[in-house]
Amino acid sequence: MLRTLQVTLSDTLLQQIEQRSKLLGMAPSEYVQNALKRVLSEWTSTDLERLEIEAYKRQPVEPGEFDVWADEQSWGDS
Repeated sequence: MLRTLQVTLSDTLLQQIEQRSKLLGMAPSEYVQNALKRVLSEWTSTDLERLEIEAYKRQPVEPGEFDVWADEQSWGDS
């Protein structure tokens, strides 16, 4: 199901979209949809780190929560 979204664009940006979509043989709306899908699928490590920080702020680590893994951290170098 497709829905309509009203978006305000500068004349320059609209011209670029129209030119590039024409070169690719697609409607401007299809070009914009493809561009948005690409941007939304590109999670950067910074985005993921921010989400992790926000999650730990909502649910902080409890004291001793990861103590069961303490022995696993030893590489036997000492």
